[in-house]
Amino acid sequence: MRSDSHFQISLKKYNITEELSPLSPNFNQIQPTHKEITPIWQIISLLYSKYRLSGGLDIEIWCDIPSGVGLGSSAAVSVATTAALNNLFDLNLGASAISSIAFEGEKITHGTPSGIDNTISSYGGAILFKKGRTQRIEIPLEIPLLIVNSGISRETKTQVNHVRSVYETYPTIFTHVFNAIDGISLKVEHVLRLKNLKILGELMNYNHEFLRILGVSTKELDSLIEYIKLTGAIGAKLTGAGGGGCIIALFDSIASKNNCISQLKSRKIEYFDTKISEFGFQIHETTK
Repeated sequence: MRSDSHFQISLKKYNITEELSPLSPNFNQIQPTHKEITPIWQIISLLYSKYRLSGGLDIEIWCDIPSGVGLGSSAAVSVATTAALNNLFDLNLGASAISSIAFEGEKITHGTPSGIDNTISSYGGAILFKKGRTQRIEIPLEIPLLIVNSGISRETKTQVNHVRSVYETYPTIFTHVFNAIDGISLKVEHVLRLKNLKILGELMNYNHEFLRILGVSTKELDSLIEYIKLTGAIGAKLTGAGGGGCIIALFDSIASKNNCISQLKSRKIEYFDTKISEFGFQIHETTK
């Protein structure tokens, strides 16, 4: 908290610091100079206006998640910012409210996002997501996962607009594609209960093929997926909006995953050894 009404926002990843001085209560009339700060300012404006908060803030944000690779880094930052302000001002907002507020920041970043990234960042774990409905899925087994970065950057907004354009051009055809993808998601929930990794891998592969039909994969992503399968993955698909970024791969054992990691290291391909988290946002330290 500051003793004045100024806001200093620092984004360490971009080496950007900007100071904003709103004339309360006209937060929405202030536009940050740096577009990277605009989603954060949207969240601040919304919370300060809705809950009639006062006082300035120094906000410092750092993120280890790469940007523009389909891992939801913008949503993670939006949720973390909302959760931090919720804790600071004792607003007593639950995960659903925090997700909804973070979604306003996501709209600035992506235009018309689905809302799944801010939802999973808020709740953690695994969820079955459909706009307006979120269902928690219990994971009864360890799932060996690996995220692999193609090194190709892309913009989610561009990819989303591409898919919309394709659908609007051929609605009859692509309605069936979207229905098939929806069917895969529903099947995954059932397969997880059966603890069947083999079928889960097959469903991931089918999902990627449908994403290829939508035109959001690339030759580089397809080649990387084939390589990952050759080194031990039983299923792999692009993650995020496509056009580049990361793929997520599934293995039937830790040993097969470790073999793949060794191959990736030898080719100097970036990867993230990961697992499904039990938690969404967490407050680790509070200083008021």
